[in-house]
Amino acid sequence: MRARKKDSPDTPDVVQDDSYAPSPVESWRLHILTEAGYPFAIAQRVAASSADLHVACEMLVGGCPAETAAEILL
Repeated sequence: MRARKKDSPDTPDVVQDDSYAPSPVESWRLHILTEAGYPFAIAQRVAASSADLHVACEMLVGGCPAETAAEILL
């Protein structure tokens, strides 16, 4: 994503943050969580935490909504 010029009246300024790069383990956890059915934004938060991945997936299988599971896990 490239930052656009500020003088363009119809385009917002875009700020790019290249400082964050997930670790290989976090990327793997993110993949597992999204495959299990977590929405991407929630999966990112859970993947970056110390939450038990197996418990996180089992919660969805058991019928727990992703938002509720994230509240419990985090």
